[in-house]
Amino acid sequence: SLMDCGEFCRAASTIDIDKVLGLDQSKGSAQDVQDQLMADPSSPNSCPPPPPPGSPPASCSSSVGWMSTQLSKTAQMALFLWSYSTFLAGEKRKDDERLEVPDSQDYIAGVNPSLQALEDFLRPLYEKGRLDGFNLYIFGVVLKERKQLVPPASNEEIEEGVGIISSCNALKVLSESVRAYPLNWSAWLDLAEVCVQANLDPEVASQQAGIQDGLTEAADHEEVGLRGIMQSFFLQHLALAQHVHHERTALDILEADLLPLFPRSPYVKAQVALANYHMRNFDATHQEFEELAALSPYRLDLWDIYSDALFVKESKADLSRLAHTAVKVDKYRPETCCVVGNYYSLKGKHERAVEYFQRALRLDRRFLSA
Repeated sequence: SLMDCGEFCRAASTIDIDKVLGLDQSKGSAQDVQDQLMADPSSPNSCPPPPPPGSPPASCSSSVGWMSTQLSKTAQMALFLWSYSTFLAGEKRKDDERLEVPDSQDYIAGVNPSLQALEDFLRPLYEKGRLDGFNLYIFGVVLKERKQLVPPASNEEIEEGVGIISSCNALKVLSESVRAYPLNWSAWLDLAEVCVQANLDPEVASQQAGIQDGLTEAADHEEVGLRGIMQSFFLQHLALAQHVHHERTALDILEADLLPLFPRSPYVKAQVALANYHMRNFDATHQEFEELAALSPYRLDLWDIYSDALFVKESKADLSRLAHTAVKVDKYRPETCCVVGNYYSLKGKHERAVEYFQRALRLDRRFLSA
């Protein structure tokens, strides 16, 4: 309930993670993470200086007792809730700092102040094999975000591949997470993001992530089928994320593996429409979105892509109908703003179009269609 209300610091503080894990609070513990999160916001990144080379993180100084045994399911659940709420508290802190930055070219991405401390806290647990699938996911996300904070120091390091070392670490941990619990789609999405950053195509990503090995090691046919389905969803998503030269791969996976299993799934049909759009097959895109709208009329996801296809086809009547429908469903969705912006642009009212695209960006800075 506290997390639903956005009170992430309070949510983390309600879980006595030191007691759950059996930590000695006098020797450095989870409180270090909370103290770091509540550090002086005037500091540049609110992150502690790195420890001296060879010294252990503060949180692992009491590792004798709690590392010697496997964590119970209750402890794993408590650790996940604590770690996730701490991570979200840092994200909220980062977003709050963004609000103080005016809309200008000096926009700064910001830094989650809890990343370093969370990594120091979770790494010894990971190295001892104490994390379950969900906690592996949190640790993988932390590593992925940390990669963005430590760019290569020189062009030579970029050429030598140093710039993707952190991505490789995140790739390993997130791969272990999806093998441990294949139904965590959020872990698959972050794994795909790491693959995109490391410029791995779907086939290479599948090999380096060890997904095929996970299928081979699966205990029974049901688990093999489950992992195979999730792998198909992952590979088609990754192929579309790297849509240059991979659209055909995504469409083949969708038509061969997913559509036969989920013929009425709005998500699958939307992905088919998106693949056709990237292949510049706008007639097929239009048809797929028409079928999707009939199946799920209040689903606005990817309607910005739908409106782009109608814009290219110069279908004024269809675009007008789509704009009116989107406004009725949710006037203040970025997708709606892009649909209306495309409608005004097609009519030649470019100033009004710019207003709606700007509104879409105010609602979501990362909305690429705007």
